[in-house]
Amino acid sequence: MICPSNLAFMYPHPLALPTWKIILSCLLLVALSLLAVKNIKQRPYLLVGWLWYLGTLAPVIGLVQVGLQAMADRYSYIPLIGIFMMIAWGIPDILRTYRHKKVFLVAASAVIFPVLMVITWIQVQYWRDSVTLFERALDVTQRNYMTHNNLGFVFQQQGRTDDAIRHFSQALQITPNYAIAHNNLGNALEEKGKTDEAIQHYREALRLDPNLLKVYVNLGIALENQGKTDEAIRYYSESLRLKPSYIDAHISLGAVLVRKGDFAGGAAHLRKALGLSPENTEAHNNLGVALAWQGKIDEAISHFQKVLQIKQNDVTAFENLKKLSAIRSGVRRLIKTGSETK
Repeated sequence: MICPSNLAFMYPHPLALPTWKIILSCLLLVALSLLAVKNIKQRPYLLVGWLWYLGTLAPVIGLVQVGLQAMADRYSYIPLIGIFMMIAWGIPDILRTYRHKKVFLVAASAVIFPVLMVITWIQVQYWRDSVTLFERALDVTQRNYMTHNNLGFVFQQQGRTDDAIRHFSQALQITPNYAIAHNNLGNALEEKGKTDEAIQHYREALRLDPNLLKVYVNLGIALENQGKTDEAIRYYSESLRLKPSYIDAHISLGAVLVRKGDFAGGAAHLRKALGLSPENTEAHNNLGVALAWQGKIDEAISHFQKVLQIKQNDVTAFENLKKLSAIRSGVRRLIKTGSETK
């Protein structure tokens, strides 16, 4: 707070806090509190500002843990008002007998404020995009496993899979029991075609956190890629047992049932997905396929058309719609020809 530097959006918890730091901090708090009380008559603003600082800082010092971070810059915004009170009243008080105090204050402001503006401008540059923000956090902190995971996720979204794998792996080197990083590393490995390794990380993620729903779906998809359809169905079903409204699980389970030939069962799950997310193009596409196999051509076409209304460049929906439209036209021609023959 006195000299903010090496700021980061995320500060991990230290492995240990030295006893001397705890003792020194307590002594400093006591000393400053006594100083404020001692000056209550001559300088009451010191006690007011100090009590404001302590009172608003107390809820966020970690006695009750909020979030995964050890601390956060934002927690200082309100408490610092108390310090600013002490400064705002204290400086004029100190300079009250100084003959050139106005000149001094103007000169000091002319120096201090431009410096603060430049420092602020530099700090803001680290927030221009996610990669810059996360890389800065890694530069100024240690063992920041969450930031490694976040940076890996961004790299994966950008198609930089090798970089993503490197950062997910670093997150797990720091914190081996970080289930989310196991899941994300599994995703990245799956993209590289390393399905066996991906499955190992998915299973470890579920061992560490059985309530991490997305892992069930990711593991199911990986198992499908290995031809283990029945095992995949078990994982999709388990995720729906934990959360019946889980859209991704309904879509994945519906799609695999359609591929197994259970068109009615697959369609039922896909309809549930659309009930939860009416604009979901993946659910519309898969339901269209299920309906087409059931001979419900017109209804299937309506779902492919819906996909193209939402996402005009969806190649799968366009190809399916073209095929079904041709089939429907052919059927109508046959019906018309048959009627004319009679």
